[in-house]
Amino acid sequence: MGKKTTKVNSTRDLMNFEAAKPFIRSCLINESNLRKRQARTFVCADVWKTYFVELPSPKDRRTVCYIGEELLSRWNKAVDDLDQAAEENEQGSATIVNMAELLGNLGGSVKMYMVTNLEGWNGASVILNVSVQNQLSDLFPEGFAILPSSVHEVIAVPLGMARGAEIIVKTMNKSYMVAENELLSDHVFQVQKGRLTLLEKER
Repeated sequence: MGKKTTKVNSTRDLMNFEAAKPFIRSCLINESNLRKRQARTFVCADVWKTYFVELPSPKDRRTVCYIGEELLSRWNKAVDDLDQAAEENEQGSATIVNMAELLGNLGGSVKMYMVTNLEGWNGASVILNVSVQNQLSDLFPEGFAILPSSVHEVIAVPLGMARGAEIIVKTMNKSYMVAENELLSDHVFQVQKGRLTLLEKER
């Protein structure tokens, strides 16, 4: 069986929802990078979920069409339809990587996991997947927090370690280690009842 393609066959397929539907995917984005009339769903704080279709392009580059309200209107569809299509298309696309194994000795003894998709591109949205959340709950029985590394991945850490980590996230973002269009958030998150929420402050 050949590798499943993730791109539409041609830009003409965008005009037809049923042709484009198998290729609709989602990504998380900071509200400062949202485009006017871009289809979106609010997630938490300054983080939104948006949707795109990848177009045919040369092997060394990506050409992406972010879905806007005009295209939704042409399709006579709602954002919920995009969300359902993306969820179906992204099943089984997540990967959870032990940072200690990834970094070797540099990883230290702290329990940390990078969460992204198989491509490692626009993969932060997999943290909204219930299966991924359940896997992380098994890895962190005492709870876990989410550090927003970028739109491409997030880092899961023990809940206790995340207290005060917001200053680290802000410093990393402001040091230009994260490109402006790839910045996800300065906040630290946790998962509560299947939803991404701001990390509760210590009392």
